[in-house]
Amino acid sequence: YAAAGKLPDGAGLEMVIAPLDKISRILVAFHGDKIVASVAMAFPDSDDIVLDTERPLANGYEGKAPRKTECIEIARLCTARDYRGGDLLLRMFEHIYRVFASSDRKYLISSTDDKLWPIYKNLGFKKLGLTYPHPFLAGLPHHIILIDLTVPVTGARIGFFRWRYLYANMTEHVQKRLPLPRSGFAKLRYRFYLKAARIFDFFARFRRR
Repeated sequence: YAAAGKLPDGAGLEMVIAPLDKISRILVAFHGDKIVASVAMAFPDSDDIVLDTERPLANGYEGKAPRKTECIEIARLCTARDYRGGDLLLRMFEHIYRVFASSDRKYLISSTDDKLWPIYKNLGFKKLGLTYPHPFLAGLPHHIILIDLTVPVTGARIGFFRWRYLYANMTEHVQKRLPLPRSGFAKLRYRFYLKAARIFDFFARFRRR
């Protein structure tokens, strides 16, 4: 965060403590004994809880977001500068998806600045039309974003090839715990994508031999 200009020089760890850490699962990635990435996943148990992304908004989410008890809030996602550009961020999102798919929540809600928005858009997030200057990150404009579970499960809005790259492996891993899509078309797409991904993986392994 300091290297990205989101925290003042010399800021200590106390500057990145989030108000909802006590109701969050903190995911941390290590390389050896070095922390190289982290993210907080908050599980609000009441609609009265003020979420981290909601805090700077004078009128809250203005009815544009689902009930908070249906959401997991993603906050303070951070990767070390020397580890950017590889697959670390993708692996972080895979494990976020694993927790998401194994919970009883329907949505992930978060915020992002303009620089990182293309990454979240490719993951299947959408903007809710709410923007604020982030009070903890140097006042950088952040947009409230949302994704529902059907996107990583069925590939809705992102297509097969992007789904295969981003979500196929973890969907295969957690499929027994996933809520099956209700609509006939979503079920068909879910089953087709899983089978197609297995075929692609089979031929990929065959070509490497």
